Amino acid sequence: MLGTEEFYNATATLNGDAAVYSYGEIPVAARGGDSIARAIVFAVGQDDPAPSPPDNLAVTVMQGDRIFIFTEKATVKGMPACSVSNLQTSITYEQCFAKKLPSQSEYPKLVNQAQRLVDLVSPQLQR
Repeated sequence: MLGTEEFYNATATLNGDAAVYSYGEIPVAARGGDSIARAIVFAVGQDDPAPSPPDNLAVTVMQGDRIFIFTEKATVKGMPACSVSNLQTSITYEQCFAKKLPSQSEYPKLVNQAQRLVDLVSPQLQR
């Protein structure tokens, strides 16, 4: 559950007034020991934000009893191919987006951005 849409909504760590909608996980590698790291691209909203693209990146790193959470703005293009899915449900749209995201031109930049945030914690984990 760490670093998931459910985690952020249950703990209200990213936004206490609106829900977090995850559009997909970004692969990151935790550096050091038994640490765990996860990253997602997401949008927040009172109402379902689909079919708008996500505009934020969240990275969560856990080491022992410590949890580090970072967020940054992210630039992700919309995916018209997924807009048809929005007619069914927002969950279908988000699943389509997550599936197609790795093939998008901005994906390597998102991976690097997320890994840079994970690496900010690495010196802390070595203490």
